[in-house]
Amino acid sequence: MNVNIHNRLIKKGYISEEIRQWYSSKILASRLDTIHGAIDFTKVKTSKPVNISIPKGRFHRRIISIPNPYNYIQLSSTIHNNWTEIETHFNKSTLSLTKPEFINGVERSVSKKYSFEDISRIFNSSSVGKNYVLKTDISRFYSSIYTHSIPWAMHGKSFAKQKRNRGDNYLGNLLDKQMRNSQDAQTAGIQVGNDVSLIVSELIGCAIDELVLNEFNSVVGFRYIDDYYLFFRKKEEAETVLASLRRTIGQFELELNNEKTTIYGLPRSTEPEWTSKLNSIQLNNDNLLSYVNTVYDLFSKYPDDEVMRYAIARINNIKVIKKNWKTYQAFLLNAMTFDPLSMPIATDTFFNYFLKSYGVDKSMIENAIENIVEKAVNSEHHYEIIWSLWLLKLLRMKHSDNLKQLVCSVDNPIIALIMLSENSRKKIDTSKWQIHMNFNELYDSNWILAYEALYRGWLPSNNSKNYIDSDPFFSCLKKRNVSFFNTNARDEWAMQNFDHRLLNLHFSGAF
Repeated sequence: MNVNIHNRLIKKGYISEEIRQWYSSKILASRLDTIHGAIDFTKVKTSKPVNISIPKGRFHRRIISIPNPYNYIQLSSTIHNNWTEIETHFNKSTLSLTKPEFINGVERSVSKKYSFEDISRIFNSSSVGKNYVLKTDISRFYSSIYTHSIPWAMHGKSFAKQKRNRGDNYLGNLLDKQMRNSQDAQTAGIQVGNDVSLIVSELIGCAIDELVLNEFNSVVGFRYIDDYYLFFRKKEEAETVLASLRRTIGQFELELNNEKTTIYGLPRSTEPEWTSKLNSIQLNNDNLLSYVNTVYDLFSKYPDDEVMRYAIARINNIKVIKKNWKTYQAFLLNAMTFDPLSMPIATDTFFNYFLKSYGVDKSMIENAIENIVEKAVNSEHHYEIIWSLWLLKLLRMKHSDNLKQLVCSVDNPIIALIMLSENSRKKIDTSKWQIHMNFNELYDSNWILAYEALYRGWLPSNNSKNYIDSDPFFSCLKKRNVSFFNTNARDEWAMQNFDHRLLNLHFSGAF
């Protein structure tokens, strides 16, 4: 394979998609060779990741993480050096649609073998000659993974649990240890947001698939990350496989999600009712307001579905005339308020029309943003704050005094750096962030603030000493001018093909 997997995992697979409009690991990737020459990465270091709360549907949350760069460099190097063994393990599964692949010309370091949009097509062809489908998923997959189950997946549970087989010469043990070291030595769960975790989770998924296939070698179906769709002629066959699947995943200390486990008869439409309703409307500028009202009605009935995001994508297929721009602005802001996951495509849409000189209603935007941020601050919903600040940056709008006060009350390093980049520290309250400006935080959950804010001179050290110089690894990054916050983010965004750049709906009716 003519791919530098290590470099690619750093450059494109380190920073989570949810915040990469503000942050980048490209400089770190470009300095990897010299960093490896200066630092001994065989030394064990335990660290805590940066955590960010993001929405999962309308009423649920999940945590994405940015591991310490020392530990992530270790992990990505291990993946690079052992890719042949990892790929061999993946090939044991014929059920997985999400085997990681390294493909040129894509935004992330790793691509899944099949996209989310392929599921409906595969579902349709897999159902031929069958009468029932078993649909289930692994409950809280990433957060439930027991890191010690990584060697169980790669080498077999009974083999891995023998004392003589617990050394780092076995890849599963090494990955287990390095994953734990990147999350404060915790064995419960793996981090969400980086591509190494995607690879590790798939190691476990493929091991489960292999055990199921060994018992039922003629089973037809597929798995997409943690979701299973298995097809049968008889309901009794589906029930038998379900019982076996439940036992199998239990061997890895995992559980099926009972609320999402069902056996139903075929045929079954893979397109939700709301999608059919929206697609049946011949959208144009004359019926835009009526369309928006239909979207609101459908969203109230399907609050956990991506109704708002899908609706914005459809509207973006037409050119909204200036007479309708205020109506569309209001809809975009309401979408951002009530479906936070629509914020990427909504902010992107605002920027497109801003560049077309449509103008924006600043009063309306400020009112909406302060409402979103106020709710987010009270609930520690970081994602909503991050994207609200991004919209203001794209539209070149200043932070109001009330907004500054709200955001500066949030003790989160990702948000802190954004505020410090946009405002002089003399004009905002930095007291919640200043306490993290010390040596110990370099391997704690505020490492990115402790390093970046001191490196850029945005915040001083608590004891007036440059603690970065006291740490071999971070001083190595500093000497090579490695930074993670992208101060040219807006300009780079504008230079790229911004049209629909963040339209990443991952929609499949089968889900």
